[in-house]
Amino acid sequence: MFIGTQPKEAFSTIAKQDITGNGGTSYTLNAVVTSPEDIELFINHVRQEPTASYSVSGTTLTLTEALASTDDCYVVYQGRTVATKAPGDNTVGTSKIQANAITEAKLGDLAVTPAKMHSTLDLSSKNLTMPSGHMIQMQYYQSTPPYQEVSSTSYVEVTGMNVTITPKSTTSKILISAEVSWWLSTDANNYMFLTFFRSIGGGAFTNMSTSSPYAALHFYHPGRHATYNTTAHLTYVDEPNTSSQVVYKLYCRRYDGTNNVRLKYAQTNSLMTAIEVK
Repeated sequence: MFIGTQPKEAFSTIAKQDITGNGGTSYTLNAVVTSPEDIELFINHVRQEPTASYSVSGTTLTLTEALASTDDCYVVYQGRTVATKAPGDNTVGTSKIQANAITEAKLGDLAVTPAKMHSTLDLSSKNLTMPSGHMIQMQYYQSTPPYQEVSSTSYVEVTGMNVTITPKSTTSKILISAEVSWWLSTDANNYMFLTFFRSIGGGAFTNMSTSSPYAALHFYHPGRHATYNTTAHLTYVDEPNTSSQVVYKLYCRRYDGTNNVRLKYAQTNSLMTAIEVK
């Protein structure tokens, strides 16, 4: 004969604890209690209202008024004999937890260890805040292209020597650097000038140097040997104040018409980098 669903947990004998007043409001219980309704509190044989007259936290009982030593006080542990509002250990499943219910305050320090993190962390569409001075990303051009001859006293683009970067933040700095071989077309003194040109969001390219009269970020000492080359290095820190695409290009000019400047010796590496720094 079916008499109903069998209870999942057995009932226990009701437990009682006497409390001796000491003129204070805080007392220690003999068992852990999760809710004021899990106990019945009597003072001088008058049952007290849960929450309004007392509260509980673990084994701590806190009264709203002081308990004198002459008061007759005792606790009946009802939560040990009937269902309690607190779930048992290992009984709460994922579906019982509301979305976004777990807050930072509920996570213990060092609770999330590397073992609990996913092996692949995709931050491509996220904003990652880094400490000041740290690198966020790097874009670069690197090759061994054929040489280029510059015969103009106006700036011309050094072909291939360009790099595109899209800053993650409008407050980022961009460290631009270029490394390229150069020499002269004849054994006669001349200077080479280098600078970077910049375009933001597809706009026009403008010289990043405002110096006069050569508008150069750097000029390089005279060389007299047409058969020997040296390496020119150019570095500049830019603050584009944008999160749009930025393109940097290397530009070159000779000082005068004595001879021409040649760049990008085919047997050497040409390199240009743009590094975003927080």
